[in-house]
Amino acid sequence: NGKTRTNNICVFCKSAIFYFLNISAGLAGIYFLIRYFIGQKDKNAHDILRREHNNLLDTTRKLQEANDKLNHLANYDYLTNLPNRYLFRKSLNKMISLAKRQNHSIAILYLDLDGFKRINDNYGHSIGAIYYLFYSFFLVLLVMKY
Repeated sequence: NGKTRTNNICVFCKSAIFYFLNISAGLAGIYFLIRYFIGQKDKNAHDILRREHNNLLDTTRKLQEANDKLNHLANYDYLTNLPNRYLFRKSLNKMISLAKRQNHSIAILYLDLDGFKRINDNYGHSIGAIYYLFYSFFLVLLVMKY
C-alpha cells in the first residue's frame, strides 16, 4: 500500500509537473501571442503614423502651392502676368529707399494705351485682351533688351 501511495504521489507529481508545464507552455504561448499582436499593433501604428505623416506633408505642400498661387494672383495681372499696381507700389517704395541709401537715381516709364476702350467696345474684350497682351509682351521684350 505504501508503494501504491508512492506511485500515486509520483503520478500526482508527474501530472502536476505536466500540468504546470502545460500551463507554462500555454502562458508562454499567450505571452508570445500578445507580443505578436502588440508588435502587429505597433507595426500598424507605425504604418498609420507614416501614412498620416505623408498625408500631412502632402497637405502642407498643397497649402504652400495654394498660398504661392494666391500670392501670385495678388501681385500679378491675371491676363498679362505682369506685376500689378500693388506690387509696383511695393517695389517702387523699396527701389526709392535703396536709391536714397546708395545715392542712385531711378526712372519710371508710364505708358497709356490710347483708344483701348474703343477696341474693347467695338471688337469685344477678347480682342482687347489680345491687343493688351501683344503690347505688354512687346514692352517686356524692349525692357529686357535694354
